[in-house]
Amino acid sequence: MQDIEQQASLTYLKNLEFLEKEHYDVWYKLHLLDLATEDGRYKEKYALDYVDGYFDVMELASKNYLYASNSTDVSRQLADQINFKKDSLIFDGFPLYYQTKKLKQLLQIKIEDLKIYTHL
Repeated sequence: MQDIEQQASLTYLKNLEFLEKEHYDVWYKLHLLDLATEDGRYKEKYALDYVDGYFDVMELASKNYLYASNSTDVSRQLADQINFKKDSLIFDGFPLYYQTKKLKQLLQIKIEDLKIYTHL
């Protein structure tokens, strides 16, 4: 068990290094959260536990586990249900559509600007 906890801690630290280099804004927010947790300004609500060979998330206030079963099995079952059809379990989110529509509008404005400046 200690080996898996060490591996999880090492992975976490490597992820933080990656975020600091590649996505500084995300790393900075995590850093601020860590500082706020350490000095008591923010109280943790959840804890990650390694239980019976799998990871589970405990809600600290109630001491209840969110999975309350083998999270690896749950992930496999969910992955097995995916068939890549649009009407199935694939996420087709409004924000993605909205961003695409918004981008298309911005591009159209830029194209119109180009026509004005290049006499197309």
